[in-house]
Amino acid sequence: MRQIGTLPNESAARRFTAFLLTQGISASPEQDAEEWIIWVHDENSVARGHDALEDFRQDPNGEIYLRAETAAEQIVRKNLETVKQNQKNVRDLRGQWSQPNGKRRPLTLSVLVLTVLVFLFTSTKSSRFEGTPPSASASLYDTLLFCSRRGYQGDPLASIKKGQLWRIVTPILLHGSALHLLFNMYWLFQLGGMIESCRGKGTLLAILLITAILSNLAQAMMPDLEPPLTLLSGTPHFVGMSGAVYGLFGYIWTTGRLNPESGMYLHPQTVLLMIGLAFLCLVSPAFGENVANTAHFGGLLTGVACAQLSLRQRNEP
Repeated sequence: MRQIGTLPNESAARRFTAFLLTQGISASPEQDAEEWIIWVHDENSVARGHDALEDFRQDPNGEIYLRAETAAEQIVRKNLETVKQNQKNVRDLRGQWSQPNGKRRPLTLSVLVLTVLVFLFTSTKSSRFEGTPPSASASLYDTLLFCSRRGYQGDPLASIKKGQLWRIVTPILLHGSALHLLFNMYWLFQLGGMIESCRGKGTLLAILLITAILSNLAQAMMPDLEPPLTLLSGTPHFVGMSGAVYGLFGYIWTTGRLNPESGMYLHPQTVLLMIGLAFLCLVSPAFGENVANTAHFGGLLTGVACAQLSLRQRNEP
């Protein structure tokens, strides 16, 4: 906070600080003996404040200054309403998150449990469930792939053309390793839970399905590419929820930036981690080989688009 000058009386000081507020400069007057000191709160606004004070002294009763007090009151009133709304959002969000996990995010937990069960059933040639023949787990695994491996002849849509429409979504239930599963389930719990708590299970289901379908299609339909784009090559035999997870991430990230009052927020370090990991897998064979990179970016872009469309609909009269 810096002093930029003085004015002779309270009326002029308050009128001038009101004018500064309408110009985006936060300031306050303070009485000192027979004068009033003008303090500018932001160091970066000191120079502008000095110039404005010189202009004000030339015509302190000018129309622009007389109207400033009314305009400043409106700005203060609007800021107070914003603060109250933010406080209400915080209270609402605390209320949601104070509930037991299962009550505030039932869909998130249901998808998580289903995915873990599928992994346990299909992750080894001999199923982890006692008494289940190996052929049963292998059959389920093949049934959930985007395209069956049996008799595959190069058409990624071959199984879907036969009416097996569930395959557009179900690859998200399959995972190649425990680490792969752990990564996706952690982010499903965090990101899916946030959307379900703030927007409800209907919105989460819609975002999850849309991002899964579009990211899966992108990964399956992408042809083999030459260097340096080799790691973006597609295959219909991919597995994992990473594309949908990046879709949830893109939805929350965009919603939080465009509508801070939504209650959805990601720490900048989280954003850096997710974006950094996606690009690391894209450029480094050590990380990106056998990774569905096209699904990652397809899901991310789909999530961003869903957030923008949702906000546009909410803002329409």
